[in-house]
Amino acid sequence: MAKISKITPFLIFSYLVLFPLGQIISFRFKLSNFTIPLHPADFIIFALGLSYLLNYKKNFSPPAIRIIEFLGVLTFSLVFSLTLFPLNKILIGFLYLTRLTFYFLFGLSIASYARSQEKKKFLIKSLLTISFFLGLFGLAQYLFWPDFRPFYVYGWDEHLYRLVGTFLDPSFTGLFLVFGSILSLSFWYKLKKRKYLFLFFFLTLSLILTYARACYLAYGIGLGYLMIKNKDFKLTLLTLMGFVVILTMIPFKEGEGVKLTRTKSIFFRLENYQEALVLVKKSPIFGLGYNNLCVAKEKYLNKIDLDSHACSGFDASLLLILTTGGVVGLTVFFFLVFEFWKNLGIGFESGVIKVTFISLFIHSLFVNSLFYPWVLGWIFILLGISGVLISKKNN
Repeated sequence: MAKISKITPFLIFSYLVLFPLGQIISFRFKLSNFTIPLHPADFIIFALGLSYLLNYKKNFSPPAIRIIEFLGVLTFSLVFSLTLFPLNKILIGFLYLTRLTFYFLFGLSIASYARSQEKKKFLIKSLLTISFFLGLFGLAQYLFWPDFRPFYVYGWDEHLYRLVGTFLDPSFTGLFLVFGSILSLSFWYKLKKRKYLFLFFFLTLSLILTYARACYLAYGIGLGYLMIKNKDFKLTLLTLMGFVVILTMIPFKEGEGVKLTRTKSIFFRLENYQEALVLVKKSPIFGLGYNNLCVAKEKYLNKIDLDSHACSGFDASLLLILTTGGVVGLTVFFFLVFEFWKNLGIGFESGVIKVTFISLFIHSLFVNSLFYPWVLGWIFILLGISGVLISKKNN
């Protein structure tokens, strides 16, 4: 295989450093009446993708080929959407599809870089470090800046007395805390070092303060799978009991968001699902084009809140795929997931990816988390470490 660019290690390190800063260093600009969010990490991902393309060699694994097929279907759907929308309206979708493609190239860059055990160890330990700082920053925010309602004018939800962290959203911050919990507990099972168990409980405590029920469910199912797989029923029971006890002890201050029995968000989510189904009917086979949801909502649902962070998504990632890629896109996506699961193997990294996938899938049923840029980054780092993206004949 051709040598990867000499700047690749620096770019990967820069991405890992920026990761815990989340959304707080992102910025937005206007394009064709739409607001486009950008983050310094996007430029790093783009540079890494170009670096990989400049050193390109056809060494894709069967799962990687499935991703290429999925991207091809999304590209066709976007072109097909010209029958529904004018060219200037789908430019936003083109940018989203370009970013998704470059995250795939990012995963290939990681796979090309992490060809030694030392580099794999560095990357996976970096994910642990990232999760620790996300928990630390989140707790600092919860203690010293619990009122995030002023951010509503910038398109964010109104959060009060919740751990929202550097991603400015308890659902996404909570998901990374779930990922970190999974990873730290996996290391504890492997190495039996107390520091990993302490990190697991620290991240669990931070997660509880998000009051994010989708994250609680993803945490419970993911860790339940991990503990049962390791036949550790004692720790499973103790963790679940401790989780429930802490939930009864944490302060439930003013604000709808901290009420675990809240129903307002459920009704909003049901309305959101209904809107998605309305759009699906407009183009059920090939979809409306990835990611044309803002322009589709404007045209078919008479929604003009184009500055909202929820404009380009629905509260379920599978609905986003169905709406933008149609039945064809969703079918290819399911084949993609099956291909990855079949090829992951039984090693440590593969085990971590499997339980991470399970938690992510559960979470993505309630939050559009599957295509969240930082989630893509986390997942493709794990996939790159596992080597599942590159053909074994080239390893």
